[in-house]
Amino acid sequence: MIKHLYAIWLGDVLFCFSGETSEPKVDAWTRVIKKLEFGGGGRPFAGAALRLAEVKYPVAAAAEGKTARRGLPGRTLEGLALGPKEAFDLLLAWDDELCRAQGVEAGGEMRYWAAAARFALELMATGAIVPGAIPPRPIGSRRRGGEQAASACWFPAFRQEADKEFFLQLAASMPVLALGAHVAEEGDLTSREDAGGYVLYSFLQAVITAEIKKIIAGSESELGPYKANYRRGYSPLTELWWNSLLTAAGRFRSRGHQQRYPSCWLK
Repeated sequence: MIKHLYAIWLGDVLFCFSGETSEPKVDAWTRVIKKLEFGGGGRPFAGAALRLAEVKYPVAAAAEGKTARRGLPGRTLEGLALGPKEAFDLLLAWDDELCRAQGVEAGGEMRYWAAAARFALELMATGAIVPGAIPPRPIGSRRRGGEQAASACWFPAFRQEADKEFFLQLAASMPVLALGAHVAEEGDLTSREDAGGYVLYSFLQAVITAEIKKIIAGSESELGPYKANYRRGYSPLTELWWNSLLTAAGRFRSRGHQQRYPSCWLK
């Protein structure tokens, strides 16, 4: 029996699901998907974690002077979650025909995410990326002197007009299903194109960061000479951020530095 496969980006993982709500059917689907093989014998879903996520049908913004339509209630579905690194590897190897041969029929959004992954790869290959940081968040108890954790990361940089145009085209053509995740509701988004751009940018940032961290992990010992001589309490936070860019973990902690994050790289 054919199993269906759909996917949406949740901001931190690619959530893959069948649309089924019956537990036996979801279990049967999971067994098939976890055995799915691509070229070279790789099974990208073999180690994927089970996850619940709410999927909604997006509602378009109300026209000026009209009352906004009430959003439809979402459905909580169970599926498999792939982190940015695993999702990137899957999408670059994506093959519809190979999936059908194994009894899996993928939704059109899988081809969309595969195109987005190839775009991310092209941006990295042409150097169209820029380092940055994800805003800090509190760690543990507030009694620890206000210690914060931030993540050094990489963002797409659309320096070429062709890259900018392709990004806008991808954002505008995002499948409706992909707009049904909570990440599409974040921020002040007034159109489907805005929502698509927000989700797509989040996806590109995550997979680009994951790929560069993988590369850094393979040569981290060689990057020591390029690190700043950071001294806690004396050196500027930018030096700690720079050192974090040159590590696979890419995270750094600070205490009392909340006002010193340079706005130019805090997205």
